[in-house]
Amino acid sequence: MPRLSIVTPFRNAEVFLPDLVRTLQQQTFRDWECLLVDDDSEDRSAEVLTRCIAGDRRFRQLPMPADASRRVGQRLPARPRNHGLAHVGSPLVAFLDCDDLWHPRKLEHQLAFHQAGGLDLSVTAYGRFRTLGQPLLAVRCPPERLVLEQMRQSNPIPMLTVLVRAELLEGGFPLVPHEDYLLWLNLRRDHPDLRYGVLPSLLAFYRLHDANHSRHLFQVTAWTYGVFRHHGLDHAAALRQLMLWGSRHALQVVSERRLVPPPVSITSPLNALLGGAPLVASLFAQV
Repeated sequence: MPRLSIVTPFRNAEVFLPDLVRTLQQQTFRDWECLLVDDDSEDRSAEVLTRCIAGDRRFRQLPMPADASRRVGQRLPARPRNHGLAHVGSPLVAFLDCDDLWHPRKLEHQLAFHQAGGLDLSVTAYGRFRTLGQPLLAVRCPPERLVLEQMRQSNPIPMLTVLVRAELLEGGFPLVPHEDYLLWLNLRRDHPDLRYGVLPSLLAFYRLHDANHSRHLFQVTAWTYGVFRHHGLDHAAALRQLMLWGSRHALQVVSERRLVPPPVSITSPLNALLGGAPLVASLFAQV
């Protein structure tokens, strides 16, 4: 049994899959499995992925089962995530979407931090980028403590940085949009003694592109209202909370914090991130 499982759902991701496989194969910690859940891709994703992972038995391809109720209009990221979770064979779970990247020592450092603190849930700092070869747009670090009232103002837990005990996810992700936000809110509410820790090292990289669901403000606003309602808030309380969330979200957008001076570039997931061509030293100074 591997020490940790990585859940990666994807759909029509042939352009991202080679970099995804490389960023995992270059991890210095190697005792992992990656559960790759194909959510009905219509491009060459399956073919590209099969070629990329050939000979590496740590990768497992998991097509979604036939489900007549899963129409395009009802497609939810929670479904493939939960399908992956159903096949997890490790005590710890991490998540990496197909378009994001990890520092090659991400798992090594985070696992050591997680186990040293006896944590249930740990996260790391992460960078946001749009194009390989361009400077990072921002570096963000989750809060040191998970305070439920503050969590309702913004989603503080970036999926690509999470390492969590598998047993905490036995119920899976809620079948709603913004499923991760609702899961973290409910997890914090239902487990007041949750052991949580932040490793403030820049170990993950979130890619911004036109297909990101989070880029569609009005859609995300509606989803967030739904999260508050499913979390148990009544209509009036959900609207009040949505106003606070909107203010916080707008402020975050206009004041992207740069924690790494000067601007850091990712020249290539192979060269820069994975140890080939020189990379700005400050990127690795925190690691």
